[in-house]
Amino acid sequence: KKSQEKRKKTTKITFVEDDSKKSIPKIKEIAAGNSYSLILSENGDVYSFGQNDSFALGLGLSDTNTIQDIPKKITHIKKSVTIDPIPKIKKIATGDKHSLLLSEAGKVYSFGQGFFGRLGHGSDTANKNRPTLIYGVRNGNTEEPIPFITDIGTGYNHSFIISDTGKVYGFGGDGTDNRLGIKKGTYNKPTYASYSINT
Repeated sequence: KKSQEKRKKTTKITFVEDDSKKSIPKIKEIAAGNSYSLILSENGDVYSFGQNDSFALGLGLSDTNTIQDIPKKITHIKKSVTIDPIPKIKKIATGDKHSLLLSEAGKVYSFGQGFFGRLGHGSDTANKNRPTLIYGVRNGNTEEPIPFITDIGTGYNHSFIISDTGKVYGFGGDGTDNRLGIKKGTYNKPTYASYSINT
């Protein structure tokens, strides 16, 4: 009986929203990176906690040594020149020190470490301290606007997105292997992967 009582003991997680402590929201999804984690609530809000190495928390902080011990809401995203309130998010994905967010409107935002183009912003491979909108994709040698995206995924230092027509786009990777399924190399913008699958 005593052992059963011990198992029932849990630690309540307190969340921080706009610097005021609130009760835990209902959780839809959780994703864990190297030294940080993201939580997606059922109402489309994203919370981050852990170490801000390479701006992995996406909170807009300038200090990469910050440790956020209580999950804190990510409140803003960055477009090309503006910082706007974050839209409702329906899916999250974490890599080693980078993350992707997929909005209900089919837009993809990335933040954290930018090495090897894993954030998908082309020649701009700088680390991002806020979720930053990905604007374009590459289909062969052609640059195209990003289509409506239905799913996202991340590896250690690479990322994938899937369009509503079922096309897969990969980006990132250090170029030493074929982890994107395209060919060896580093791709700093979502690049269409026309797969030929061996059966």
